[in-house]
Amino acid sequence: MSFFCRKIFYDQKNHRVVTNIPENEFPKPSIPPVNRESKPVLTEQDLRQIAQNYQAVPGHSQAGHRIGLRNLGNSCYMNSIIQSLSFIPKLANYFLSGDFSKSINRQNKFGSGGAVVNEWFKLMIMLSTRQYSYVVPYPFKYTVGKLQQAYLGTQQQDAHEFLIFLLDALHEDLNQVRENHWH
Repeated sequence: MSFFCRKIFYDQKNHRVVTNIPENEFPKPSIPPVNRESKPVLTEQDLRQIAQNYQAVPGHSQAGHRIGLRNLGNSCYMNSIIQSLSFIPKLANYFLSGDFSKSINRQNKFGSGGAVVNEWFKLMIMLSTRQYSYVVPYPFKYTVGKLQQAYLGTQQQDAHEFLIFLLDALHEDLNQVRENHWH
């Protein structure tokens, strides 16, 4: 006896909405095609230092393996946003390729002088390797916490607010406008 699931599924391959899928045929979510092979050239020493800073725990290397993020006392709001953004192919590839480094605006008074984008890059490197089972995102949390004190502590925060904060911080660090044209 099979019953039908009332969930709606968007079939990306055939570009159509599918409903009433039998439960045993419901498709498994797929990982977006992120080009994780286009990492910028980093020395082994650089990679070891980043892994040490992120307290990376060695794990199994397998295709489709996702790297976990350790909870830092109610940091699930942050971890869910990090994981979500890390699987947006264009965004992940932009950072993993190192292309972002040409656009850092260290003089932007609304940015972090490049600290957030550089730490985001390091975190993306850790999440893109298949060498670890999880990493401890403390260096990233500390960097964003220096900009917004609420993120330094272990209190629960709103994931949506963190998403807006993080996207704004990345934007300001990469903002190419060098002077105010409105005056």
